[in-house]
Amino acid sequence: MRPATILYDAECPFCRWSAGMLLAWDRAGRLAPLALQDPAAAQLLSDLSHERRMETWHLITAAGNRHSGGAAFAPLFDLLPGASPLARLAARFPRAAGRLYDVVSKRRDKVVKLVPAQLQRFATREIQQRAAVLGKSGLIDPGTAAREASRDPAENVP
Repeated sequence: MRPATILYDAECPFCRWSAGMLLAWDRAGRLAPLALQDPAAAQLLSDLSHERRMETWHLITAAGNRHSGGAAFAPLFDLLPGASPLARLAARFPRAAGRLYDVVSKRRDKVVKLVPAQLQRFATREIQQRAAVLGKSGLIDPGTAAREASRDPAENVP
């Protein structure tokens, strides 16, 4: 089965940390990382301007449905082990999920300062490892996998 794709801002330490931690949670391999800066992301989100692509994170399900920002929480949590209560909560209260996303995203520079550098590097390694596995299995473009794997785990980490 083709994994769902998490599109995240690779230049944002908080975004990279969040994506990596979600991949660590996803022990079944249902998620594939893709940096918004990657040319493959521009293809997947071709109906959006560059500015619209970069203003939030996106989830593209295996069925090809796109969800962005807070609206992506319910389908994301449906894919993660033990997260079905969170999925139901996000689906039941979509406006609250959107507001929560907005509050955190506007303060992500402050929030990521609370995350130890070691944990930020761990998250980047999770992205690299998942991309390498998916690239070798042919589930994602090998060029995309190579670009993800080449990112420095210490990049943008204090």
